[in-house]
Amino acid sequence: MPIQRARPRLVDLDQTPLTASSSFDAGNLTGTISGARFSSGAVLQTQHVKTNTKTTTTSSTMGDVTNLTLSFTPRFASSTLKITAYVAFKNQRTSANYAGGSYHIVHDGTHIDATPAEYEHFNQFHGGSVTEANNYSRSAKVGFVAASNTNARTIKVQLRSYSSSSVSINWASSFYSFIVVEEVKG
Repeated sequence: MPIQRARPRLVDLDQTPLTASSSFDAGNLTGTISGARFSSGAVLQTQHVKTNTKTTTTSSTMGDVTNLTLSFTPRFASSTLKITAYVAFKNQRTSANYAGGSYHIVHDGTHIDATPAEYEHFNQFHGGSVTEANNYSRSAKVGFVAASNTNARTIKVQLRSYSSSSVSINWASSFYSFIVVEEVKG
């Protein structure tokens, strides 16, 4: 009588046979998948912070925006971090016909793009007897940073004024601003 090999029958939890073309719902997976392989460009993790806290300044020096800071730890040194800031921005100036200000994203103590001119967000009115300038806008900035290591780092938004204008992020509690950090496989 010839010897026959046993063929294991693989089934999932409800005893449905698994085949080479089987799939499963990964929606309930948690933890770390050891040895997982992701394609270049895959988002490995996302973290965000959201605030409606008002920050206002008339200073021409960049200063931190209240509650728009997060600590982020990359999983891989070879990753790229995509950092996006979405802000509700207002500039205002009384007794003048112009107002302006700017903000930028700071990654571990270094701004991720060139420091913007103080009048990045600017408006000016001409004619008549204009005595106040106001501008309300929603703005987004995106920057990319090489992770370089797996150490925790601080990511935040800073704000400054142009020529003593009053500039605000979240000028009322009904407005929200965000930082979103995505770790992208290199």
